[in-house]
Amino acid sequence: MIHRETIRRAIEQLMPSAAEFLSKLISFPSTSGKEHELMCWAEEAFKELGVEVLPMYGGQSFQQQLKVLKRAAASTTPAPPWLGSPPDLAVYRQRGHRRLDARIYQSKCRTCLWGCRMPVEIIVDQWNPSSRRYRFETFCYGPKSCAFYKAGPTRKVPGRRGMVWEEEDWVDQEATAHREGEE
Repeated sequence: MIHRETIRRAIEQLMPSAAEFLSKLISFPSTSGKEHELMCWAEEAFKELGVEVLPMYGGQSFQQQLKVLKRAAASTTPAPPWLGSPPDLAVYRQRGHRRLDARIYQSKCRTCLWGCRMPVEIIVDQWNPSSRRYRFETFCYGPKSCAFYKAGPTRKVPGRRGMVWEEEDWVDQEATAHREGEE
């Protein structure tokens, strides 16, 4: 179980106003039988944070959900690490990734909206696709001019019958070739 203080620090770093929102949400009384009251409160709280929401009713089950209509304006900082609301997944895909040194990610890029550590699936044998391995890797989607960026070691991908494929620098260069330095 994650310690309460760890969650609080992470939320304050990502979105300072969200810490107050989370503390109010956690202190909300039991929701059993008070779902409507909770959803009204959540709708108002999201509006205060600059997120426009639309209540959605789940028919006969009386379940209510919130649908995000408009996110708060991105408040990115002019220098790394860039903080604020992350863009849509399509933006990340369009920008392309570069491998990022895991130590740099931990020390400087964890709070940046362009840095990420994600699970990667490796198909070890293309002739036997059920043979898979998983591991975590760190990536940077940020500007090429970022002062914090440092490429991690080349990735070594295990293959069939003990072979190893090493991902060279051209892979990252090709993935981000369409971007300018400040983009």
